[in-house]
Amino acid sequence: MVRKVRWGVIGAGGIADRKTIPGLLAADNCELVAVMDIVNAEKIANKYQVKHYTDSIEELLTRQDVDAVYNCYACGLVSGVGQVCSSGRQTCIMRETSGCQL
Repeated sequence: MVRKVRWGVIGAGGIADRKTIPGLLAADNCELVAVMDIVNAEKIANKYQVKHYTDSIEELLTRQDVDAVYNCYACGLVSGVGQVCSSGRQTCIMRETSGCQL
């Protein structure tokens, strides 16, 4: 049996709600562990029955039960998201790469 990748999602807006999170939940090898968003974290966590939610990127990145992080924030939206993600122990996937500066 293949071990599931335990995901955290940064940004719980429209794209995460309509595409990213449903895609992760549909994959056999993925488990959504935590959601981070400044505004929508609790709402999205309740909608998708995610046990952990926060409004802190640092808190998400220090979770021992998160293997990989998908960043759904637009690169220019929140200053330094890429830098914070790159300093964590998890694999980070950026939603947008064009114009993104780490």
